[in-house]
Amino acid sequence: LPELNFLKVCAGSENNTEQVKTLPLEIRIRFVYCLYRLASQGCAIAFAAAAMYYMGLRTSEAVGVIMGDLLPFGNTNDGQLSIDPAGNVPDHGSYRVTRQVKNGTPTDFLKNENAYRTVPYSSEFSAFVRLRLQSLIDAGLTYEQAVLVPFASPGDLPGSWCRSSDVSSFGVDLLMLCGLKECEIQNAVISQREQPD
Repeated sequence: LPELNFLKVCAGSENNTEQVKTLPLEIRIRFVYCLYRLASQGCAIAFAAAAMYYMGLRTSEAVGVIMGDLLPFGNTNDGQLSIDPAGNVPDHGSYRVTRQVKNGTPTDFLKNENAYRTVPYSSEFSAFVRLRLQSLIDAGLTYEQAVLVPFASPGDLPGSWCRSSDVSSFGVDLLMLCGLKECEIQNAVISQREQPD
């Protein structure tokens, strides 16, 4: 499972970036299990949390992923890109970060020049891609329509964008449900403010 760094010092102690520890394995296992279960039961916002967890995306970047960004494409005879008509999802791949959602609106302007990057994804994340694709097809979309839909969307609105704040709240709530203490999350937020990159 991917490593996540959180401070392991609770309230009342000084924040020291040297005290950063790895999120305990049992919490990571619970988190991934719950995330997958929620996604498989139709909680579309869980897909954005999965993109953050498995690909290391910022919240605004995770809500800006479109299904077609994660699915294989091919070249036609005239040089145009076309989707894989079989609807195959690779066991692993990469995603080029070029979009984020700010205030409910997608934009191609990212935080800084280094934010435009290619990140790999694993077979574990591919399971979420397969699950999302199947949920969209089960909802009546064709493969051609599904590739144009945001990877995560609020409620039963497959064509709309999640809000970053909703995904953040979802992630924090799920981590706490999985056993992470509130003080550990608060210390991680403090650490993030002190060292944003």
